[in-house]
Amino acid sequence: MLDHPWKTQQLLEDLRNALPAEVHVSKAVRDKLTQRTPGALLPEAARVVEVQYFDDDTGIMCVLDFGPGTMGAVYMYAISYRRA
Repeated sequence: MLDHPWKTQQLLEDLRNALPAEVHVSKAVRDKLTQRTPGALLPEAARVVEVQYFDDDTGIMCVLDFGPGTMGAVYMYAISYRRA
């Protein structure tokens, strides 16, 4: 789990306790997310409704709720980034 398993677990617990959380999603991220759902309208504001730890390469993922206009798609994005 990333570099420090205990700290990763504590971070996940803290994040889960703060849900749902309102977030600003950059245009670059929204553009990347809509590549798989052309025509979906994703506003700048979203709610993080779930977080999950996938693996050491992917890290922590969050499930984003953009509200209506998303064509029923589920959007997930990494909130952690590791450089090789």
